[in-house]
Amino acid sequence: MNSYEGIDNLLNLIIENSAAALEAQRGTLMLVDGEKQELYVKTAWSNNGQTADANLRLKIGEGIPGLVVKERRAMRSTGKSSSLGFSNTHQDEATVLSVPLQLRDHPLGVLTVLREDAERPFTEDDEMLLGSIGSQMAVAIENYRLNLDVERTYLETIMALALAVEAKDPYSAGHSKRVGYYAMKIGEQIGLDEEMLRTLNDAGVLHDIGKIGIKDEILLKPAPLDPDEQKIMQQHSAIGEAIVRPIRSLSKVVALVRHHHERFDGAGYPNGLKGEAIPLGARILAVADTYDAIITDRPYRKRMSIERAKDELRRNAGHQHDPAVVEAFLRFVEGKEERPASAKSQPPAA
Repeated sequence: MNSYEGIDNLLNLIIENSAAALEAQRGTLMLVDGEKQELYVKTAWSNNGQTADANLRLKIGEGIPGLVVKERRAMRSTGKSSSLGFSNTHQDEATVLSVPLQLRDHPLGVLTVLREDAERPFTEDDEMLLGSIGSQMAVAIENYRLNLDVERTYLETIMALALAVEAKDPYSAGHSKRVGYYAMKIGEQIGLDEEMLRTLNDAGVLHDIGKIGIKDEILLKPAPLDPDEQKIMQQHSAIGEAIVRPIRSLSKVVALVRHHHERFDGAGYPNGLKGEAIPLGARILAVADTYDAIITDRPYRKRMSIERAKDELRRNAGHQHDPAVVEAFLRFVEGKEERPASAKSQPPAA
């Protein structure tokens, strides 16, 4: 990678997906101009295609975004879309959520979303969600502003994008981090080295990044997908591969993202690979992904018990999953059950 053009596009996607996740109609990323002590609009999104005023400048302390930067704390309030650079459109007051982007107490900018319905204020959970996305973005923005390694900046940006994409589906909150955690535990049982364990964790976090390319009506459908919708959904693994491929440091993750929906019997996608032709890391991700899906609530069914999940994995060993990987994962789960609660390793919280 040798330019920031791709990163600019990803920042736009992060704003769009963050706003969509929070049922907001507008969103902006404003950055600090240190010399002038002002905020300027870096990128903005609206659900009606309206563009923000690229010439808008806010003094530090001015308006909600400026106050957030000055006080270095998130704010939930009411305000007008004009304060984000949008012209007012049929409404006066709206509900606003704004979080600071900062590293080591150094203000970098502010991420703000606006919901037109002033009677639906943002919640503390909304603030925590946007704050987590903002924290990941801050690392990328710092690299971006200092013109540091483009590849590292791109990596930090897609990590933020992964959070934003996952946030759109309340049923998948924390799923990718848990898949990375379970994949590492399987790797430990198999005896993989530290480098491969890190690869498994990164692949787990990024395995569904390609869902950025899937329409929300399919991605968020509260019922099983029909055959045509399934074909569209299946494209997410190849889309994810394309997003991850430019990052040299993630070269070992690329195949895992692409092939995590292959089946041991050859009936998976996108390439119909069979048995050990499927990369080991992808076989591991498949088991971790399936387990977390079974024990998590979905729009069309309630979560199942851990015992039921273990039975499902055993039943599908040799068909959907590599029997050796299933066995390794079950050793981890059963060993965890036998240890005292205080000694148990816990998956990341949602």
